[in-house]
Amino acid sequence: GLVPALRIDAKHLYDGLREGSRGSSHGGSRLQKTLVTVEVALAVLLVSGAGLLLKSFWQLNKVQTGIDPHRSLTFQIELPRAQYPTDASVAQYFDRALATVSAVPGVQYAGVSQRIPVQGGYNITTLASPQDPDLQAKFVEIRWVTPDFFRAAGIPLLQGRNLTEADALDSADVVVISDELAHTLFPKGDALGQRINPGWNQDGFEIVGIVGSVREWGVTQGKRPAFYRPFGEATGLGRTEVFVVRTERDDPLSVLPGIRRALANLDPTLPLYAAASMQEVVHRTYGSRRFATALFSGFGLVALALAALGIFSVLAFAVEQRSREVGIRMALGATRGDVTRLVVADGLGLAAVGVVIGIGGAVFASRLLTRLLFEVQPTDPPTLALVTFVAATTAFGASYLPARRAAGIDPIRAVREE
Repeated sequence: GLVPALRIDAKHLYDGLREGSRGSSHGGSRLQKTLVTVEVALAVLLVSGAGLLLKSFWQLNKVQTGIDPHRSLTFQIELPRAQYPTDASVAQYFDRALATVSAVPGVQYAGVSQRIPVQGGYNITTLASPQDPDLQAKFVEIRWVTPDFFRAAGIPLLQGRNLTEADALDSADVVVISDELAHTLFPKGDALGQRINPGWNQDGFEIVGIVGSVREWGVTQGKRPAFYRPFGEATGLGRTEVFVVRTERDDPLSVLPGIRRALANLDPTLPLYAAASMQEVVHRTYGSRRFATALFSGFGLVALALAALGIFSVLAFAVEQRSREVGIRMALGATRGDVTRLVVADGLGLAAVGVVIGIGGAVFASRLLTRLLFEVQPTDPPTLALVTFVAATTAFGASYLPARRAAGIDPIRAVREE
């Protein structure tokens, strides 16, 4: 807005009045076209970034995390030592709380563990195969879980059996492992009945079941080898535990008030906190990708709209300035279609230069987004091709209205007005 104002001075006004012509602002026209070209280039740059992030986000949503987050929720409870001083009192509370939550209307399964699935955990650095010491699993996740934890989290049982309450009560040396750990330590497929030994006892633990592997450290990380021990006073217990609840409802949080009321009857002084649907838990592992995608998409759409408005304004002004020229062309035999194509071609020409500059800038600048992309290359050809198509379509739409106006000019009237 400042550039045209700064260009105004008395001499320009005097010359304009003396010439009495509509076509005396060629310098301004060039400046307008340059600014519009820059607008288009910046719009293409931002839309390219938005396109790459949207495709990356789409890829993230297709990733199988190893759990089924639909219709499930999670929350945490922490027991103060003053009220629950012994392991026996802690175990008693969580046993009663688990039974209480499982009985709430709308709850299908409920399980307890120390960590929220897909948000990290506790691991040991290496675990060797009992068949071949050279076969080692790296960074093996360890969890203590109740029997219904797998059903609540949507982790499928692939072979063998699940953990039972008796396993925890009897201090049974049994374990359920992930298929990732089974494939690493037992490549022949004979994991059931074998024993693994992380060094916690003399004989290790017998493998009684194999479950699906989970991306324990988020959607963008690979599935981790893991083994699961029975949760209980004799096997593993903490004062802060995570509940995972599978519900019969599409909105899992709708059962949360009932769960709160039921747990308040056990101990009204204990808060239920960090409640969230498991889908939200999974989305949190996307990190800053969600914010960046929304930001780029918003700015890209605004920039594209401004570029379209710029093309429309320049062409509309040009049609007004060139009305006598258009009238003469039509008087000499040019058809409405010829005039329409002439104006649209001017708009697409502006857009083409901007698109070329914008795509070139996008190829260079998109490398800065590498950290935010997932299974998408910074120079992804389909995305850049789609952005080019969107920019060209937008430019055509912005050019068509002034073109129709130009085609509707009455040649006799235009010449007479001049």
